[in-house]
Amino acid sequence: MKKIYTLILGVTASVFCAQAQDFHFSQFYMSPLSLNPALTGAFGGTVRVNAIMRDQWSWAAGTHATSAGLGYRTIGASFDANILRGSLPADDYVGLGAYVYSDKAGDAAFGPTEFSGIMSYHKSLGNKRNPQYVSIGIQGTYAQWSLDGQALYFEDQYDPNLWDGSYNSLPAGTSVDHANLIQSVNNFDVSSGLLWYASPSDALSSVYAGVGMAHLIRTPVSFLDGGGTSVSARLYSKLTLHAGGEITFNDQFAMLPSVIYLKQGPASELNLGTSFKFILGDIGGVETAFSVGPWVRIVGKYVDPTTTGIASDAIIAAARLDVGNISVGFSYDLLVSSLRFAEDSQTGTKAGLRGGPEVALQAIAPFSSKVSNGKVLCPRF
Repeated sequence: MKKIYTLILGVTASVFCAQAQDFHFSQFYMSPLSLNPALTGAFGGTVRVNAIMRDQWSWAAGTHATSAGLGYRTIGASFDANILRGSLPADDYVGLGAYVYSDKAGDAAFGPTEFSGIMSYHKSLGNKRNPQYVSIGIQGTYAQWSLDGQALYFEDQYDPNLWDGSYNSLPAGTSVDHANLIQSVNNFDVSSGLLWYASPSDALSSVYAGVGMAHLIRTPVSFLDGGGTSVSARLYSKLTLHAGGEITFNDQFAMLPSVIYLKQGPASELNLGTSFKFILGDIGGVETAFSVGPWVRIVGKYVDPTTTGIASDAIIAAARLDVGNISVGFSYDLLVSSLRFAEDSQTGTKAGLRGGPEVALQAIAPFSSKVSNGKVLCPRF
């Protein structure tokens, strides 16, 4: 069966150049703490818990008989709370949060496991008739990057006389030896963000815009023994720009457009689209709504400094069910990039529109009756 080497080569290049890109989600609004530290605490309740899982390109992995076929898999969970509401001047409040994420890629399960703590301050700029806030967030992250070096295959381990490039089980010789690879690298990093959000009118009930910058320290990540302090072995800083809002048409229908732009080194990505929200009303004593909508992901094409451009990567179909303070989301990426012509590692068929599913869960503990008197302003996704 014909093997796919694209994924292996991409992951291997990330390992040795250490210029890997951060994980990303199609339902970025269901992972607010990884989107922008300034979103910590910005919700209508006392405590918020989020969980999300993304599985991508598993059909392109498993290129060897011993492989589990991991592809790209990201799993995360976060917790945040807003405190000191009513205790600080001018309706200010503080947000506290934490998250853990695991992002693994390819047969070698390359990628980080991150543990982050976040604090934000939300400053009121408006009044009861025109409420608006600006917030700033700071985040500290401990990350452990790891890989299974025994699952990597190098150039001199393949038999060039076989048309399908079969692995010949020879030990690595002229290539980087497995023994020279460090199995895990630990580092600490810092990120920050700014957010503005407001509620201008009943029709435009929510509008927000934010900017975040991750990897301010640009800590080194290298799996080569004795390496890791050079500029080439450091993570690129990541810029995040995002905006959105909620446009309410009536008691039964609203639109929630949003956009996010990511820039990390030579890699860039733009996601934009909208949800159409159908407010179903009180069902069984619980307020219920259903949202569905399309997004498109456009990525920057980078070959070398003189060869760049943009290309459509995927069309994203997303749906979300809100039942009271609990939300469940599902999305699926439909490939429109050249990767759709790649072959399934098990069946040999073309990938077609297959991309990756993503599921998300959010639960919010409501305010007490004392705190919830009046309108509570928060970004709406």
